[in-house]
Amino acid sequence: MNIERRQREFDKMKSSVKSKYKNAMIRVSEISGYSVVNDGKNVVSSEWPDLQFGDTVYDAWKNAYITNHWTNQANKRIDVVKNTITNTCGDTSNIPTVESYEYAVPNLDILDEETFNN
Repeated sequence: MNIERRQREFDKMKSSVKSKYKNAMIRVSEISGYSVVNDGKNVVSSEWPDLQFGDTVYDAWKNAYITNHWTNQANKRIDVVKNTITNTCGDTSNIPTVESYEYAVPNLDILDEETFNN
């Protein structure tokens, strides 16, 4: 990755976390690694134990940024989350569902566009 791009991403992540946690800073532990703490407490909740510590300073800020985003998503109403997923992934309501047993038999038929749409 380009170093300038990585620096911009780092600054964005760090400023986003610092806007929510004013006293956020890096804490280094020889055993577990780097973590972002606010007033002595890790900003990454215990809901994500694998993301509480990073191997580098960049990873620690990135983990705090990502978990902050998903905590905000989890705190929203379910209809807002559904709209967020639809806006991110597109409308999936008209995609046909495939049952689990249908994956066991491979379909080797070649379908052209006219046959598929009919």
